[in-house]
Amino acid sequence: MPDGPRRWYQVIIWWELRRIPYNAIVGFVGIVCLLVFVLLASQRPKQFEDGPEPIAILLFGFGANFCYTGGWIAELIARSFWRNRTAHFGPVMFSLGLLFSVALCFLPPLFVALIWITTRP
Repeated sequence: MPDGPRRWYQVIIWWELRRIPYNAIVGFVGIVCLLVFVLLASQRPKQFEDGPEPIAILLFGFGANFCYTGGWIAELIARSFWRNRTAHFGPVMFSLGLLFSVALCFLPPLFVALIWITTRP
C-alpha cells in the first residue's frame, strides 16, 4: 500500500512492477484452462471439431494487457478528481482486475463442460 500521495510516474511504476506477476498468474491459469478445454473437447471430437483458435488465445493476452494498462490510467484520472481519497484505488483495482481476468480464463472450459454434460455423445 502506498504511504502517501504519489507522483504520476510513481503510479505508473507501481502498476508496471505488478504486470509481470499479473501476466504470470493469468498465463498459468489460462494454460491450465486451455488444457482442460482440450481434454474435454477431445473426448467428443464430433461435437467440438473447432478447437480454440490460436488467434483468439493471442487476442485474449493482448486484450488483458490492454485492459491492465487501463488500471493506471484510471488511477491517474481518479487522482485528478479525488486527490487524497485514492490511496486504496490502485490495490483494489489491481485485485479486481486480476480476479476478472482469471474468471475469464475459466469461461471456455466451463462452456465446454456444460455442453459436454448436457448433450449426448
